[in-house]
Amino acid sequence: MKKKKLILAGIAILALTVILFRGGSPAMPRTTVSKLLESKNEFLGEKVQAEGTVLKMFQENSRMVIGNRENPGENLIVVIESVPPGTLTEGKPVAATGYLRRRDGRLILRRATVKTGCKSEYRVENE
Repeated sequence: MKKKKLILAGIAILALTVILFRGGSPAMPRTTVSKLLESKNEFLGEKVQAEGTVLKMFQENSRMVIGNRENPGENLIVVIESVPPGTLTEGKPVAATGYLRRRDGRLILRRATVKTGCKSEYRVENE
């Protein structure tokens, strides 16, 4: 009887651990700005993570433009939800997570959070 209780308790703990680490939310698409722009309608209205390089910063209204330096036409406006990280500067690789919307024919990542890191941490677009 004690053995069965121990086994059941172990299974319950394992199940709770899996649920907690999973977070209960579905996987979020993670992509580069170029690939996001290619499939723009597929992710419209969804929460996505876009990786790219900061091309322009607008500190006064917590906006930035990220994309591919080699192709300036491939860029995405990011509206940052909170105070941007202090390490956020132009030319830095970032990962911005937010909701993809369309406004005046342009794609915008709204209510975004931004993570910066060393170059080895995020892919930089070379397409």
